[in-house]
Amino acid sequence: HTLAVLSVMFLKLGRNSTFYMKDIVLKLAEIFVHAAGDERKTCHLQQCFGSAVVAMGAENVLNLVPISFSMEKMTCSNIWLLPILKKYTSGASLAYFLEHIVPLAELLERA
Repeated sequence: HTLAVLSVMFLKLGRNSTFYMKDIVLKLAEIFVHAAGDERKTCHLQQCFGSAVVAMGAENVLNLVPISFSMEKMTCSNIWLLPILKKYTSGASLAYFLEHIVPLAELLERA
């Protein structure tokens, strides 16, 4: 029930969630990393994170929880966020994605 309440809070606060709930987003990301791989546990987390994406905007969420790729180690951090962004992002700045997401995709393609 806690995740449902957080989802409502994100949506009620809208863009103000960026200021008031950034620590909650970071904690949700931490929980997601530990629960990754278990569909039962991550389903509600994905919905809650999706509410954060809708309320705060994909740019603000990605500023808090960036997706990055290490060419040397061949590892990707926070890749679990991609399906959530795909499902819940709408009306985001195209310039932001051209500056941040496209270069990441190109790096992954080269790797």
